[in-house]
Amino acid sequence: MREISRLIATLLIWVSFTVVMTSSSSPLNSNGLSGGAAVIAIAFLAAAAGGSTLAVWVARPQETTQPPLEKAKRTRVGRFMDSLSDDEIAELRARLMADDAEPVALDDLLHAPEQGRRVNR
Repeated sequence: MREISRLIATLLIWVSFTVVMTSSSSPLNSNGLSGGAAVIAIAFLAAAAGGSTLAVWVARPQETTQPPLEKAKRTRVGRFMDSLSDDEIAELRARLMADDAEPVALDDLLHAPEQGRRVNR
């Protein structure tokens, strides 16, 4: 999916470059800049398009950074797990595995009553 985004961005960069070069205010327009200035303007625009393309393809995704909210949740869960006794951890593992040895979502266990009582959050 990331490659498709890069491909679309590259396409937009070069389509924009082409539109600028073929528009009436283009440096190629004879009413605009003289020969040397037109070449410099075209080289500048091509370098900008090339640099943009390079930045799109070389950039690293920043998915490795953890959002503060997610980090706070992990900290709270860690503190909660540390506060459980060995018996409570064993009971939690047993309930997560359920009867047919298929994992059950923790959220389902927290919201579902078991023999008239709920697990405290």
